[in-house]
Amino acid sequence: MPDKSHNRVHIMWLHLLRDLRETGEYSWGSACLATLYRELCRASEPGVMSFGGCSHLLQTWAWYHMSFLAPISNFEPRFPFAKRYSGKGMKFGDTPRYHTDGYRSKIDHMTVNDFIWRPYLHLTYDHPEDNWLWNASTYLICFYIIEMHQTDRVKLQFGLPQEIPHPPRNMKKYHKVDLHKQVDYSWALFYENENKEWNERENHILHGQPLNVELKPSYEYMVWFCKNSKRFISVENQLVDPRANPPQPPPQSSQHFVHPQPPPQSSQFFFHPQPPPQSSQHFFQESMPNTTQQNQYYIPTPPDTQDSYICICIMI
Repeated sequence: MPDKSHNRVHIMWLHLLRDLRETGEYSWGSACLATLYRELCRASEPGVMSFGGCSHLLQTWAWYHMSFLAPISNFEPRFPFAKRYSGKGMKFGDTPRYHTDGYRSKIDHMTVNDFIWRPYLHLTYDHPEDNWLWNASTYLICFYIIEMHQTDRVKLQFGLPQEIPHPPRNMKKYHKVDLHKQVDYSWALFYENENKEWNERENHILHGQPLNVELKPSYEYMVWFCKNSKRFISVENQLVDPRANPPQPPPQSSQHFVHPQPPPQSSQFFFHPQPPPQSSQHFFQESMPNTTQQNQYYIPTPPDTQDSYICICIMI
């Protein structure tokens, strides 16, 4: 299974190649899923910038189920289905690469009809006689990696009605196991109970009346989902409507704006529109700035008439 070691392969895989006639009998698909699920769990931790596992499998799943994210391909779907998006000539016009914010926005604006629950329904594939086991809700095992195949939470992908699922199993103890500490373990014995459940996976398949109508989640399930899940994946400031928050006026202490409100009576930098007394000069000032200091304010020249005037200080 691919990991972040690039072209290196762990020695634990070597004994599986002793007899090439038996390699086709192994459940490589479940091992691949187990590795991918574990790598996705690790990638959710803070500070992780990449992940291993079969990322092409995850990408192909997203393109088949959410076709509005997929590039335009000239190839028809055929088994293996990932080959449809591995050839040349694909067009990425509406789905540019590395545009993370754009993909998040498209998913957040997705409607009920934009998600295709069963894109492989009318396609041909190898070994169709095994499809009754695909929905088994059991452990996925790959040496030291143990993950759950939580098919009971996505029953619509298997054509079954989706009810509110049971609480998931706690996988914390399995995520603490790695190859750095447990090197010489026999994983078949270490995970004896988990291997037993895997061998009896036919007892853990999903049951229910297949749906013959359009596949959609029920109202009860959506109420539960909205209460227990994160509905949007975009960052918060990209979800806010800018029209909901009109621009606010600058604070009163700003010196770069002249506000339309009248100044307070105690202000010493403004002249007020009271008429001057007859015995005084033409201008009345409650507290005149010191004219010997640096001239920060412009004072207009007094007019010749005896009328009342308004003097306005202009900040420079």
